[in-house]
Amino acid sequence: MASPGEAEEMNLLKRAIEAYCDPTPKSIQEYLMLFGSARRPEALLDLLEEIDDRGLFWPTLHQEWTTFDAIPQAEFVKRFRLHRPLWSRDFWSDDERTIFDALPDPFKAFWGGDASRRPTYCWTLDFAVAKKFALGHRGMRHPKPTVHTAQIFKSTVCMFLNERNESEVVLFRKPWQSRRKAINEP
Repeated sequence: MASPGEAEEMNLLKRAIEAYCDPTPKSIQEYLMLFGSARRPEALLDLLEEIDDRGLFWPTLHQEWTTFDAIPQAEFVKRFRLHRPLWSRDFWSDDERTIFDALPDPFKAFWGGDASRRPTYCWTLDFAVAKKFALGHRGMRHPKPTVHTAQIFKSTVCMFLNERNESEVVLFRKPWQSRRKAINEP
């Protein structure tokens, strides 16, 4: 009989084999949950390098994106471009499609971070969310909190995620320009 440690190790191995040999959104999700949120994005990229993704990239990414921290966005944008021919809003929830469809084109979005950083591919429809990210995230405080505002064209959006009340907009490409505003502590 296996010890508790050996049983756990066997379970981890089983999940990895299922994700690699019989990839489904569920097996990939179970595999990714073996990693912390900061390592999970790279684990997905590594997995996708090894498997024939069989059209799983977009639904899996949409399912897992909000579980990620420390996202290597430049690496994901390369994947966005590679998988763009298979992109569809079909993997968005009905609620996400309804909210997104009601937006004007272009629409206003916000990005929050430190003044020393340039805006990335992840924005929000909600100024308060951007301000929260500008002030800091996951215990880290930014010395120069800043919120950028940009007009985003709908054609540049690859994902809209309404989980965690962040109204997150993930872009195929960064906006051409944005306006910056320093944020004072609350």
